[in-house]
Amino acid sequence: MPVLRGHGLVGFVDGAHPCPNEFLPDSEGKETAAVNPKYMEWHRQDQNLLSWINATLSETVLPYVVGFPTFEIVWATLDRRFSALSRSHIIQLKDQIHFVKKGTFSASEYLLNIKQLSDRLASVGKPMDDADFVIVILNGLPSEFASIKTSVKVRHEPVTFDELDSFLICEELSIVASKTSLPPTDSTTFIASRGANQQSLCRASFRPNLPYNPQRGRGKGRTYSGRGGRSNGGSHTVTSINRPTCQICNRVGHIAIDCYHRNDYPFQGGRNL
Repeated sequence: MPVLRGHGLVGFVDGAHPCPNEFLPDSEGKETAAVNPKYMEWHRQDQNLLSWINATLSETVLPYVVGFPTFEIVWATLDRRFSALSRSHIIQLKDQIHFVKKGTFSASEYLLNIKQLSDRLASVGKPMDDADFVIVILNGLPSEFASIKTSVKVRHEPVTFDELDSFLICEELSIVASKTSLPPTDSTTFIASRGANQQSLCRASFRPNLPYNPQRGRGKGRTYSGRGGRSNGGSHTVTSINRPTCQICNRVGHIAIDCYHRNDYPFQGGRNL
């Protein structure tokens, strides 16, 4: 359609430029042997379009229109044939996008899957509403992302795709960090590798709106400093059960052989003084 619009030929498709009479009439309206110049111009353009569309059709589609004399007939035939297929395709895409689940995909892979299905819907003239797009993403998240769902739903301003992308990645990093026994230094380095901008966005734009979760060590509840089980956020104390304490840095969660400072002799010397 953009090509037809660009050349002012949409009338050959929508019926605004029908085929004129081939021969001119006389004063009484009877057909004569004189060829109508308007018909000649119309026929020339029609045949150009017919050649163009036949050249663009695949080998599986071309047999359905071989031998048709005008572009108008070819276009109408293709429109009837593919309209039903397009409707079925749209229904299939909508079913797929509403049943996408995060599962074992990373946050980035999960969002990419939904974005690709959304783009395919838009390409067939059925773009998704922004609010529906966000709802589809939230519905496919597992229970671990319940805090994300709650925070997005209670926000006054709408969430953009880029914001939701950053929120999910940050939350995923927090979940991964909470399930591993990485030392605090290594965990901080791992999160920082995702980029300072994403960390800033997580802290400033999203974290304050999340319900308190003691696993993250944020807020006014019980927090864990990583040193000797002392609390930074209140009078409560979090004890370490069955977790080793490093003989080098005194941090809980690893032993000396796995310590980040095991080869840092100046650090060890300072700890021994």
